[in-house]
Amino acid sequence: MARKWSGRIVARALVLATLWLAVSGRPLVQQSQSVSDEGPLFLYGWGKITRLQYLYSAGPYVSNCFLRIRSDGSVDCEEDQNERNLLEFRAVALKTIAIKDVSSVRYLCMSADGKIYGLALKELEARYQ
Repeated sequence: MARKWSGRIVARALVLATLWLAVSGRPLVQQSQSVSDEGPLFLYGWGKITRLQYLYSAGPYVSNCFLRIRSDGSVDCEEDQNERNLLEFRAVALKTIAIKDVSSVRYLCMSADGKIYGLALKELEARYQ
């Protein structure tokens, strides 16, 4: 009799555990979801998808400066960290970001020959891996 009860208890526990996993866990096969404006990080539960940061640049000719995109599309540096060189980093795809200047509302782009400039619209050249 004790063996019969223990078998029922084990079976009941397995059924309850299976139901709990089915309800609370993620599905084993995910349906493809289109990436919304929230970005891919939101789908993976990483929370905040945009970051406001400053981009520090250093090189042989210019040092100690923060990158800034002007409203005419030119890109230059300022020595002081201020609201004019605050940039928004946004995830647009897996391992890919777009960089936008907050004050000029232009995206940082790079041409095929390596020159950087700012565009008002997000193009393929405005995505970085």
